Amino acid sequence: MTAPKNFECFMKLFNLVTLGRFLEGNSLEVAVKAYADFYHSVSKKYQKKTHLTLIDKRYHQVLNKELTDALKLKECITFLNLQEQEKIVEAYKFGSLLILPRNTNSSSIIKESFLYGLPILCYEHPSHNNLINSSNSMTVVYRNDTQAANEITKNLNLLNYDPDAVSFLKKGAALKYERDLSWGKRAETR
Repeated sequence: MTAPKNFECFMKLFNLVTLGRFLEGNSLEVAVKAYADFYHSVSKKYQKKTHLTLIDKRYHQVLNKELTDALKLKECITFLNLQEQEKIVEAYKFGSLLILPRNTNSSSIIKESFLYGLPILCYEHPSHNNLINSSNSMTVVYRNDTQAANEITKNLNLLNYDPDAVSFLKKGAALKYERDLSWGKRAETR
C-alpha cells in the first residue's frame, strides 16, 4: 500500500509502526513476523482495524516488500521512505505503538517516538532503564528471535483488545517527553 496523503485515516486503527533494515540485523524480520502472527490470529473484523507502517531506506523496500508479501500482509501495510519526513511525523503522531526489537541502545529513537506520544514495544536493555517504564511502553526479554517474536505477538494481542491501555501508554510517552526529555515543549499529538 502506498502512503496515504494523510495518516489521520489511521487514527481509529491499531496502527503500528516499525523501522526497517537500516537498523541492526534481524530486528525488521522479528517485528514483521510478530505483526504477521498477530494479524493472522485475529478475526477479519479486527484485521480491518489494524495496520503496519514500515519506515526504511528506499533501496531496502524491494526486500521488505518480498518479506511482507511472503507473510501475506499486502492489504495492511504502508511503506515509507526515510526521506518522507512529513509522512513519518504523521505516522508517529497517529501511530498506536512503535515496535522496536533491538539489542542495542535505542535511546535516540525512543526519545523521538516519545516526542509524538508514540509508546514503544522493545527488548529490555540497560540503556533504556531511564526512559522506558510501564506507564509509557512495554518490553520483552530477548532470548532468541522466535521467542521474542512470540512475546511481541502476545503484547500486540493484549493491546489490540484494550484501547484504553494504548491510550494510557500514549499519554505516558508524551508525559515522559514533556517532563524529562524536553524544555517543556512537545509536538502536537492527537
